[in-house]
Amino acid sequence: ILAKALKDIEKGDLVYIFGGEWGFSPIDTGVTGLSAGYQHAVSCSSDGSTVACFKSADPYVYKRTGLTTWSSISLSENPSGTIYSVAISPSGRYLAFGTNSSPYLFVYEFTGTEYTARSLDSNPGATVYGVSFLSDDALAVYFYASPYVCVYTTGTTFTRVDPDVAGGSLGSQIAAILVVSDSMFVAFTTTSTSYTAYLWRFQDGSLSRVSSIGSYSYIFAAARNNFLNVEFFASNTALYLSSFASSTTGYYHGSIPQAIYGAAPTRSGFLLASNANGIFALDVLGNYTSRPNFSCYGLSITSSACRGFAWNSDYTLYYTSVGGTLTAIEASGFPCVLPATFPVSTLPYTFYLACALEDIPAGGIGSVFLVRR
Repeated sequence: ILAKALKDIEKGDLVYIFGGEWGFSPIDTGVTGLSAGYQHAVSCSSDGSTVACFKSADPYVYKRTGLTTWSSISLSENPSGTIYSVAISPSGRYLAFGTNSSPYLFVYEFTGTEYTARSLDSNPGATVYGVSFLSDDALAVYFYASPYVCVYTTGTTFTRVDPDVAGGSLGSQIAAILVVSDSMFVAFTTTSTSYTAYLWRFQDGSLSRVSSIGSYSYIFAAARNNFLNVEFFASNTALYLSSFASSTTGYYHGSIPQAIYGAAPTRSGFLLASNANGIFALDVLGNYTSRPNFSCYGLSITSSACRGFAWNSDYTLYYTSVGGTLTAIEASGFPCVLPATFPVSTLPYTFYLACALEDIPAGGIGSVFLVRR
Protein backbone atom coordinates (compact mmCIF):
# COMPACT_ATOMS: atom_id res chain seq x y z
CA ILE A 1 0.00 0.00 0.00
CA LEU A 2 1.30 3.47 -0.80
CA ALA A 3 1.06 5.65 2.29
CA LYS A 4 2.06 9.09 3.53
CA ALA A 5 4.43 9.19 6.51
CA LEU A 6 3.59 11.68 9.26
CA LYS A 7 6.97 11.04 10.90
CA ASP A 8 10.29 9.67 9.57
CA ILE A 9 10.01 5.93 8.86
CA GLU A 10 12.88 3.51 8.20
CA LYS A 11 12.70 0.36 6.11
CA GLY A 12 11.55 -2.56 8.25
CA ASP A 13 9.85 -0.37 10.86
CA LEU A 14 6.48 -1.48 12.17
CA VAL A 15 3.98 1.32 11.58
CA TYR A 16 0.33 2.07 12.24
CA ILE A 17 -1.74 2.88 9.18
CA PHE A 18 -5.06 4.74 9.12
CA GLY A 19 -7.46 6.43 6.73
CA GLY A 20 -5.74 9.70 5.92
CA GLU A 21 -7.27 12.35 3.66
CA TRP A 22 -9.14 11.40 0.50
CA GLY A 23 -10.97 13.42 -2.11
CA PHE A 24 -13.67 12.18 -4.51
CA SER A 25 -14.21 13.59 -8.01
CA PRO A 26 -17.28 12.61 -10.12
CA ILE A 27 -17.07 12.04 -13.87
CA ASP A 28 -20.24 11.88 -15.99
CA THR A 29 -19.89 8.99 -18.44
CA GLY A 30 -22.84 10.12 -20.59
CA VAL A 31 -24.60 6.78 -20.08
CA THR A 32 -28.16 7.67 -19.02
CA GLY A 33 -31.46 5.99 -18.16
CA LEU A 34 -30.16 3.42 -15.65
CA SER A 35 -32.63 1.29 -13.72
CA ALA A 36 -33.33 2.04 -10.05
CA GLY A 37 -31.77 -1.29 -9.14
CA TYR A 38 -30.52 -0.63 -5.61
CA GLN A 39 -27.38 -2.65 -4.90
CA HIS A 40 -27.34 -4.26 -8.34
CA ALA A 41 -27.73 -1.23 -10.63
CA VAL A 42 -24.11 -1.48 -11.72
CA SER A 43 -21.16 -3.89 -11.52
CA CYS A 44 -17.52 -3.71 -12.58
CA SER A 45 -14.40 -5.85 -12.85
CA SER A 46 -11.83 -5.66 -10.06
CA ASP A 47 -9.63 -3.27 -12.06
CA GLY A 48 -12.63 -1.07 -12.90
CA SER A 49 -12.04 -1.30 -16.65
CA THR A 50 -15.26 -3.16 -17.55
CA VAL A 51 -18.64 -1.90 -16.36
CA ALA A 52 -22.12 -3.40 -16.76
CA CYS A 53 -25.46 -1.75 -16.00
CA PHE A 54 -29.02 -2.03 -17.24
CA LYS A 55 -32.08 -0.03 -18.22
CA SER A 56 -35.01 -2.30 -17.35
CA ALA A 57 -34.84 -4.87 -20.16
CA ASP A 58 -31.73 -3.46 -21.86
CA PRO A 59 -28.23 -4.56 -20.82
CA TYR A 60 -25.24 -2.30 -21.33
CA VAL A 61 -21.58 -3.27 -21.01
CA TYR A 62 -18.72 -0.82 -21.49
CA LYS A 63 -14.95 -0.91 -21.69
CA ARG A 64 -13.20 2.09 -20.17
CA THR A 65 -10.03 3.70 -21.49
CA GLY A 66 -8.91 6.38 -19.08
CA LEU A 67 -11.89 7.90 -17.29
CA THR A 68 -13.64 9.64 -20.16
CA THR A 69 -13.42 7.23 -23.13
CA TRP A 70 -16.07 4.52 -23.22
CA SER A 71 -16.71 1.86 -25.84
CA SER A 72 -19.63 -0.56 -25.75
CA ILE A 73 -19.19 -4.33 -25.73
CA SER A 74 -21.88 -6.34 -27.49
CA LEU A 75 -23.63 -9.45 -26.23
CA SER A 76 -24.11 -12.41 -28.57
CA GLU A 77 -27.75 -12.37 -27.46
CA ASN A 78 -29.66 -10.19 -25.01
CA PRO A 79 -31.34 -11.56 -21.89
CA SER A 80 -35.13 -11.70 -22.07
CA GLY A 81 -37.60 -10.23 -19.61
CA THR A 82 -37.06 -7.51 -17.02
CA ILE A 83 -33.53 -7.38 -15.63
CA TYR A 84 -33.28 -7.22 -11.84
CA SER A 85 -29.56 -7.71 -11.21
CA VAL A 86 -26.20 -7.68 -12.95
CA ALA A 87 -22.73 -8.92 -12.00
CA ILE A 88 -19.29 -9.09 -13.61
CA SER A 89 -16.65 -11.50 -12.34
CA PRO A 90 -13.46 -10.01 -10.84
CA SER A 91 -11.38 -10.48 -13.99
CA GLY A 92 -14.22 -9.33 -16.25
CA ARG A 93 -14.28 -12.72 -17.96
CA TYR A 94 -17.85 -13.62 -16.98
CA LEU A 95 -21.09 -11.64 -16.91
CA ALA A 96 -24.50 -12.51 -15.45
CA PHE A 97 -28.00 -11.02 -15.49
CA GLY A 98 -30.97 -12.07 -13.36
CA THR A 99 -34.42 -11.63 -14.96
CA ASN A 100 -38.08 -12.66 -14.71
CA SER A 101 -38.08 -14.63 -17.97
CA SER A 102 -36.91 -18.22 -18.53
CA PRO A 103 -34.19 -19.36 -18.07
CA TYR A 104 -34.10 -16.45 -15.53
CA LEU A 105 -30.31 -16.45 -15.31
CA PHE A 106 -28.37 -15.30 -18.39
CA VAL A 107 -24.60 -15.85 -18.32
CA TYR A 108 -21.81 -14.88 -20.70
CA GLU A 109 -18.09 -15.26 -21.24
CA PHE A 110 -15.91 -12.59 -22.86
CA THR A 111 -14.40 -14.02 -26.05
CA GLY A 112 -12.21 -11.14 -27.14
CA THR A 113 -14.72 -8.92 -28.92
CA GLU A 114 -18.08 -9.69 -27.28
CA TYR A 115 -19.75 -11.46 -24.37
CA THR A 116 -20.86 -14.83 -25.71
CA ALA A 117 -23.88 -16.52 -24.13
CA ARG A 118 -23.15 -19.67 -22.17
CA SER A 119 -25.55 -22.42 -21.11
CA LEU A 120 -26.80 -23.58 -17.70
CA ASP A 121 -26.90 -27.22 -16.77
CA SER A 122 -30.06 -26.42 -14.76
CA ASN A 123 -31.85 -23.08 -14.65
CA PRO A 124 -33.22 -21.58 -11.41
CA GLY A 125 -36.84 -22.10 -12.49
CA ALA A 126 -38.03 -18.76 -11.05
CA THR A 127 -37.23 -15.05 -11.17
CA VAL A 128 -33.63 -14.27 -10.23
CA TYR A 129 -33.51 -11.18 -8.02
CA GLY A 130 -29.83 -11.16 -7.02
CA VAL A 131 -26.48 -12.21 -8.52
CA SER A 132 -22.90 -11.66 -7.32
CA PHE A 133 -19.64 -13.36 -8.24
CA LEU A 134 -17.69 -14.75 -5.30
CA SER A 135 -14.76 -15.23 -7.66
CA ASP A 136 -14.19 -15.95 -11.35
CA ASP A 137 -15.13 -19.55 -10.52
CA ALA A 138 -18.39 -19.10 -8.61
CA LEU A 139 -21.61 -17.07 -8.98
CA ALA A 140 -24.01 -16.66 -6.02
CA VAL A 141 -27.70 -16.43 -6.96
CA TYR A 142 -30.96 -15.62 -5.12
CA PHE A 143 -34.17 -16.69 -6.88
CA TYR A 144 -37.85 -16.79 -5.89
CA ALA A 145 -38.34 -20.55 -5.38
CA SER A 146 -37.00 -23.15 -2.99
CA PRO A 147 -34.12 -23.53 -2.10
CA TYR A 148 -33.89 -19.77 -2.90
CA VAL A 149 -30.10 -19.62 -3.07
CA CYS A 150 -27.58 -21.55 -5.12
CA VAL A 151 -24.11 -21.18 -6.59
CA TYR A 152 -23.14 -21.73 -10.21
CA THR A 153 -19.61 -22.77 -11.09
CA THR A 154 -18.46 -21.01 -14.25
CA GLY A 155 -17.27 -22.33 -17.61
CA THR A 156 -18.67 -23.06 -21.05
CA THR A 157 -21.58 -24.55 -19.09
CA PHE A 158 -22.49 -22.98 -15.74
CA THR A 159 -23.16 -25.81 -13.29
CA ARG A 160 -25.71 -25.35 -10.51
CA VAL A 161 -24.90 -26.31 -6.90
CA ASP A 162 -27.82 -26.31 -4.44
CA PRO A 163 -27.37 -25.83 -0.67
CA ASP A 164 -27.40 -28.56 1.92
CA VAL A 165 -30.33 -26.78 3.64
CA ALA A 166 -32.84 -24.45 1.93
CA GLY A 167 -32.31 -20.78 2.62
CA GLY A 168 -35.86 -19.50 2.95
CA SER A 169 -37.60 -16.79 0.94
CA LEU A 170 -36.38 -13.19 0.92
CA GLY A 171 -39.48 -11.99 -0.93
CA SER A 172 -40.15 -11.12 -4.56
CA GLN A 173 -37.94 -8.04 -4.84
CA ILE A 174 -34.29 -7.39 -5.65
CA ALA A 175 -31.98 -9.01 -3.11
CA ALA A 176 -28.76 -7.48 -1.81
CA ILE A 177 -25.96 -10.04 -1.80
CA LEU A 178 -23.04 -9.27 0.48
CA VAL A 179 -19.89 -11.09 -0.61
CA VAL A 180 -17.85 -11.74 2.54
CA SER A 181 -15.02 -13.65 0.83
CA ASP A 182 -14.42 -15.82 -2.23
CA SER A 183 -16.19 -18.63 -0.36
CA MET A 184 -18.80 -16.86 1.83
CA PHE A 185 -21.84 -14.64 1.21
CA VAL A 186 -25.06 -13.35 2.77
CA ALA A 187 -28.31 -12.62 0.92
CA PHE A 188 -30.54 -9.86 2.33
CA THR A 189 -34.11 -8.82 1.54
CA THR A 190 -35.01 -5.37 0.21
CA THR A 191 -38.70 -5.75 1.13
CA SER A 192 -40.64 -4.22 4.02
CA THR A 193 -41.24 -7.71 5.44
CA SER A 194 -38.63 -9.02 7.85
CA TYR A 195 -36.83 -12.12 6.56
CA THR A 196 -34.04 -14.20 8.06
CA ALA A 197 -30.62 -13.78 6.49
CA TYR A 198 -28.13 -16.65 6.48
CA LEU A 199 -24.38 -16.89 6.10
CA TRP A 200 -23.46 -19.32 3.29
CA ARG A 201 -20.17 -21.05 2.52
CA PHE A 202 -19.21 -22.45 -0.88
CA GLN A 203 -16.20 -24.70 -0.46
CA ASP A 204 -14.88 -27.81 -2.23
CA GLY A 205 -17.86 -27.76 -4.59
CA SER A 206 -20.47 -27.78 -1.81
CA LEU A 207 -22.81 -25.00 -0.64
CA SER A 208 -23.62 -25.10 3.06
CA ARG A 209 -25.67 -22.91 5.37
CA VAL A 210 -23.37 -21.76 8.18
CA SER A 211 -25.86 -20.00 10.45
CA SER A 212 -28.57 -17.39 10.79
CA ILE A 213 -27.36 -13.82 11.21
CA GLY A 214 -30.75 -12.38 12.19
CA SER A 215 -33.95 -11.06 10.63
CA TYR A 216 -33.94 -7.82 8.64
CA SER A 217 -36.04 -5.72 6.27
CA TYR A 218 -35.17 -3.05 3.70
CA ILE A 219 -31.49 -4.00 3.28
CA PHE A 220 -30.92 -1.86 0.18
CA ALA A 221 -27.13 -1.73 0.57
CA ALA A 222 -24.34 -4.04 1.71
CA ALA A 223 -20.59 -4.01 1.12
CA ARG A 224 -17.38 -5.44 2.57
CA ASN A 225 -14.21 -3.47 3.25
CA ASN A 226 -11.33 -5.95 2.86
CA PHE A 227 -8.82 -3.36 4.02
CA LEU A 228 -10.58 -2.79 7.35
CA ASN A 229 -11.99 -6.34 7.64
CA VAL A 230 -15.49 -4.90 8.19
CA GLU A 231 -18.86 -5.22 6.43
CA PHE A 232 -21.51 -2.52 6.24
CA PHE A 233 -25.21 -2.98 5.62
CA ALA A 234 -28.16 -0.62 6.00
CA SER A 235 -31.76 -1.41 6.91
CA ASN A 236 -33.28 1.64 5.21
CA THR A 237 -31.80 4.39 7.43
CA ALA A 238 -30.39 2.10 10.18
CA LEU A 239 -26.66 1.39 9.97
CA TYR A 240 -24.99 -1.94 10.83
CA LEU A 241 -21.36 -3.07 10.91
CA SER A 242 -20.13 -6.65 11.13
CA SER A 243 -17.32 -9.06 10.34
CA PHE A 244 -19.13 -12.25 9.35
CA ALA A 245 -15.96 -14.20 8.60
CA SER A 246 -15.41 -14.46 12.36
CA SER A 247 -18.84 -13.71 13.90
CA THR A 248 -22.53 -13.94 12.96
CA THR A 249 -23.53 -10.72 14.72
CA GLY A 250 -24.50 -7.50 12.99
CA TYR A 251 -23.99 -4.53 15.31
CA TYR A 252 -26.51 -1.67 15.17
CA HIS A 253 -24.84 1.75 15.13
CA GLY A 254 -27.71 4.22 14.87
CA SER A 255 -29.33 5.82 11.84
CA ILE A 256 -29.13 8.78 9.51
CA PRO A 257 -32.08 10.70 7.96
CA GLN A 258 -31.47 9.19 4.50
CA ALA A 259 -32.43 5.86 2.97
CA ILE A 260 -29.23 4.14 1.75
CA TYR A 261 -29.44 2.50 -1.69
CA GLY A 262 -25.85 1.42 -2.20
CA ALA A 263 -22.51 1.10 -0.38
CA ALA A 264 -18.86 0.82 -1.35
CA PRO A 265 -15.63 0.48 0.69
CA THR A 266 -13.05 3.28 1.00
CA ARG A 267 -9.63 3.37 2.67
CA SER A 268 -11.26 4.77 5.82
CA GLY A 269 -14.78 3.32 5.75
CA PHE A 270 -17.57 3.36 3.16
CA LEU A 271 -19.32 5.53 0.59
CA LEU A 272 -23.12 5.49 0.85
CA ALA A 273 -25.56 6.21 -1.98
CA SER A 274 -28.59 7.99 -0.55
CA ASN A 275 -32.14 8.03 -1.84
CA ALA A 276 -32.37 11.82 -2.05
CA ASN A 277 -29.24 13.77 -1.19
CA GLY A 278 -26.33 12.28 -3.04
CA ILE A 279 -23.35 10.48 -1.53
CA PHE A 280 -22.25 10.25 2.10
CA ALA A 281 -18.90 9.16 3.54
CA LEU A 282 -18.90 6.89 6.57
CA ASP A 283 -15.53 6.87 8.33
CA VAL A 284 -15.01 3.95 10.71
CA LEU A 285 -13.24 5.44 13.71
CA GLY A 286 -13.24 2.64 16.27
CA ASN A 287 -14.15 -0.95 17.03
CA TYR A 288 -17.17 -1.96 14.95
CA THR A 289 -18.62 -3.94 17.87
CA SER A 290 -19.26 -0.90 20.07
CA ARG A 291 -20.73 2.61 19.80
CA PRO A 292 -20.02 5.33 18.86
CA ASN A 293 -17.59 4.34 16.16
CA PHE A 294 -18.10 6.35 12.99
CA SER A 295 -18.35 9.78 11.45
CA CYS A 296 -20.94 10.22 8.67
CA TYR A 297 -21.01 13.32 6.46
CA GLY A 298 -22.31 14.35 3.06
CA LEU A 299 -19.98 14.84 0.09
CA SER A 300 -20.52 17.84 -2.17
CA ILE A 301 -19.99 15.92 -5.41
CA THR A 302 -23.73 15.42 -6.08
CA SER A 303 -27.13 16.07 -4.52
CA SER A 304 -29.20 13.72 -6.71
CA ALA A 305 -30.60 10.31 -5.79
CA CYS A 306 -28.04 7.51 -6.19
CA ARG A 307 -28.49 3.79 -6.80
CA GLY A 308 -25.97 1.00 -6.31
CA PHE A 309 -22.19 1.04 -6.19
CA ALA A 310 -19.37 -0.85 -7.89
CA TRP A 311 -15.66 -0.38 -7.18
CA ASN A 312 -12.19 -1.51 -8.13
CA SER A 313 -9.99 -3.62 -5.87
CA ASP A 314 -7.84 -0.79 -4.48
CA TYR A 315 -10.82 1.51 -3.70
CA THR A 316 -9.75 4.33 -6.00
CA LEU A 317 -12.48 4.13 -8.65
CA TYR A 318 -16.24 3.79 -8.17
CA TYR A 319 -19.37 3.64 -10.31
CA THR A 320 -22.91 4.55 -9.30
CA SER A 321 -26.18 5.69 -10.84
CA VAL A 322 -26.70 9.40 -10.10
CA GLY A 323 -30.22 10.39 -11.12
CA GLY A 324 -30.16 7.54 -13.66
CA THR A 325 -26.76 8.52 -15.15
CA LEU A 326 -23.78 6.19 -14.84
CA THR A 327 -21.19 8.21 -12.94
CA ALA A 328 -17.55 7.35 -12.30
CA ILE A 329 -15.98 8.64 -9.09
CA GLU A 330 -12.21 8.89 -8.76
CA ALA A 331 -10.67 8.79 -5.29
CA SER A 332 -7.32 10.45 -4.76
CA GLY A 333 -5.10 10.61 -1.70
CA PHE A 334 -3.09 8.31 0.53
CA PRO A 335 -3.61 6.61 3.89
CA CYS A 336 -1.24 7.86 6.60
CA VAL A 337 1.30 5.99 8.74
CA LEU A 338 2.91 6.62 12.13
CA PRO A 339 5.63 4.61 13.92
CA ALA A 340 4.18 1.75 15.97
CA THR A 341 5.72 3.41 19.02
CA PHE A 342 3.41 6.41 18.64
CA PRO A 343 0.70 6.67 21.39
CA VAL A 344 -2.21 6.02 19.01
CA SER A 345 -4.72 5.89 21.87
CA THR A 346 -4.58 9.68 21.87
CA LEU A 347 -6.08 9.84 18.36
CA PRO A 348 -9.70 9.07 17.29
CA TYR A 349 -8.89 6.48 14.61
CA THR A 350 -8.83 2.74 14.09
CA PHE A 351 -5.22 1.72 13.39
CA TYR A 352 -3.81 -1.26 11.48
CA LEU A 353 -0.35 -2.75 11.81
CA ALA A 354 1.94 -2.56 8.78
CA CYS A 355 5.62 -2.88 7.92
CA ALA A 356 7.60 -0.27 5.95
CA LEU A 357 9.15 -1.64 2.75
CA GLU A 358 11.44 1.39 2.33
CA ASP A 359 12.66 4.52 4.10
CA ILE A 360 9.95 7.20 4.07
CA PRO A 361 10.76 10.73 5.28
CA ALA A 362 8.09 12.71 7.13
CA GLY A 363 5.62 14.02 4.56
CA GLY A 364 6.83 11.57 1.93
CA ILE A 365 5.01 8.75 0.12
CA GLY A 366 6.28 5.18 0.32
CA SER A 367 5.29 1.50 0.34
CA VAL A 368 4.10 -0.39 3.41
CA PHE A 369 2.80 -3.93 3.79
CA LEU A 370 -0.41 -4.47 5.78
CA VAL A 371 0.26 -7.13 8.43
CA ARG A 372 -3.00 -7.45 10.38
CA ARG A 373 -5.76 -5.52 12.07
